[in-house]
Amino acid sequence: MGVSSPPSSFHHRPGFFFPLLRLEPALINRRSYLILQRSADLCSDFVLVALCPALESPGVLAAVDTTVHKSVGERFKISGFPTVKYFERGEDKYTLPHLRSKEKIIEFMHSFCSPSRSPQAPPPPEQSWEETPSSVSHLGSEDFREAVKKKKHALVMFYAPWCPHCKSSIPHFTTAAELFKEDRKIVYAAVDCTKGQNHELCKQEGVEGYPTFNYYNYGKFVEKYGGDRGEGGFTGFMRSLRGRDQEKVVKRKEEL
Repeated sequence: MGVSSPPSSFHHRPGFFFPLLRLEPALINRRSYLILQRSADLCSDFVLVALCPALESPGVLAAVDTTVHKSVGERFKISGFPTVKYFERGEDKYTLPHLRSKEKIIEFMHSFCSPSRSPQAPPPPEQSWEETPSSVSHLGSEDFREAVKKKKHALVMFYAPWCPHCKSSIPHFTTAAELFKEDRKIVYAAVDCTKGQNHELCKQEGVEGYPTFNYYNYGKFVEKYGGDRGEGGFTGFMRSLRGRDQEKVVKRKEEL
């Protein structure tokens, strides 16, 4: 494959760019990048990357559409998009979640431009929200409906781990859940829409962007929460609901 000229906005050194390869399920038997992506409308499709033309077997940047080649996605347990993996001579070495820009990719590729060097493994990944102990109930397609049916007030955050707005909301949502953890009629729940069959669940619940907050009353959808995404907004919303509950109790007692 010949060398392709990169876009003018992509700064480079002459001769250091190769076009992205569209990879079939078979792995390349040499050093390579493999970007496993969902589809062109969700992930950047044609990317150029700096390589090492002096090496006999330089690295390559490749892509697999795992909505077409589903067996590849299943084999490598791909649950989010894009997922960037590094392969060395056909062996899956590690996942590279921090490579999200051309600068980071170039920096990583340059780390093995010497035949005597190999790229360094990325730092250990941060603990996911679901893996972090908290009072938020993490639900999936298998237990979502039963869980929200049991609670009078359920505020559910539908999110994607890579979403910046979701990351900003998580600590505030988690704090609100902690404040109401003793109230058995309330649950603050979360659904990772990129995980397994949760994508279909999120579509069924009307999720069109991340994060989406839905309020349910004993499992019945009532409204989308559109208030402030800080701790005050999440706690204030639930306090107003519990306040109405108390008013109804008082009114019933007065009617007796």
